[in-house]
Amino acid sequence: MSMFDEDDKTSNPELEAEFQELVDSIGAEIEVHLAAASKELAKAVALSEKHGVPFTASLSPLSQPYVPASFSGSKFSKLDNDKVSEIADVWGDYLFDGDGWLHSSVC
Repeated sequence: MSMFDEDDKTSNPELEAEFQELVDSIGAEIEVHLAAASKELAKAVALSEKHGVPFTASLSPLSQPYVPASFSGSKFSKLDNDKVSEIADVWGDYLFDGDGWLHSSVC
């Protein structure tokens, strides 16, 4: 719960300037971390595709699963979907309906 009432929101140039300065000062640093995470996630996707192993990306608050295109048609795709989910610890209602990232219905 916020310590401020939503009705108390007003224009405050000084506070807006302070916030803008903070965003400007850390924005580039945040981008560096996001770029590094993106690079590492791309490596995980490449490994997943190479070996046909689905995974869940715990990086995201949504913890979205990824099913590589290489899984479909592989010898592992002949396994029961529930068993694949259990072994790989990946879950989702439409997990094996396609390939790539399984997006949440809130996206």
